[in-house]
Amino acid sequence: MFLAMALEGYASSLDHQATRALNFTVTSIDDVGASRVVAAADNVEVAWAAYSAAIPKQTRGRLVLHQKARIIAQYPAVPA
Repeated sequence: MFLAMALEGYASSLDHQATRALNFTVTSIDDVGASRVVAAADNVEVAWAAYSAAIPKQTRGRLVLHQKARIIAQYPAVPA
């Protein structure tokens, strides 16, 4: 929990160039399509922890964990 809070604070201070340099990002996308980076990390375990901690806070829209352009997970899940 504390790790996720620290990552959120860190992600908000990152500029877009610094965020792109990290391998994994957690992005919140609201109902109108506006997005913001919730967390960014170079480590997949840290990114998964941030993603998992952000799920209960995501009441609207989507939450996406991705590695560069590759989507690893989405909440809510997209039906296949």
